[in-house]
Amino acid sequence: MTARFGLKFVECLFYLLAALAALPLFWPDLNYPLSLTDFGAITFIMIGTGILLPRGIAYRRWRRVIANVGPYRETWDGESSTTYFYEVDNQKYGRSFRTTYDSVRLTHIEICLNPSDPRIVYPVFWNLWIAGAGILALGLFLFLSPQDYFG
Repeated sequence: MTARFGLKFVECLFYLLAALAALPLFWPDLNYPLSLTDFGAITFIMIGTGILLPRGIAYRRWRRVIANVGPYRETWDGESSTTYFYEVDNQKYGRSFRTTYDSVRLTHIEICLNPSDPRIVYPVFWNLWIAGAGILALGLFLFLSPQDYFG
């Protein structure tokens, strides 16, 4: 079970810890051992780590394959939705993702396959890596900054 869902569990665990660290931000009048900026920093650090760590492990250790993308379908909000298909050991799998307005329409994407269960994948979208690094950097900045931004 942990071999199948291990990285997804770790990712969700970091998001849960981020949600717990954000709870004091909703009740700022109570006394806490840390400042509200520190709780905000911990929240951003947990979210950034939850994005980067599982994807980094999957990218380095899991098998990567190329998946075929398409067709694109317009959604009610002006964006697009599409499906990507890949084949492993003569089994075909399909997943979907959404694209933003006016983004490049891909025909192939690289995905990292879980060796224990090929249904569990991490698509290699570099914008997620950049977002995760930015969120982590913001958290580190808030944590190391002497100024109190949230209180």
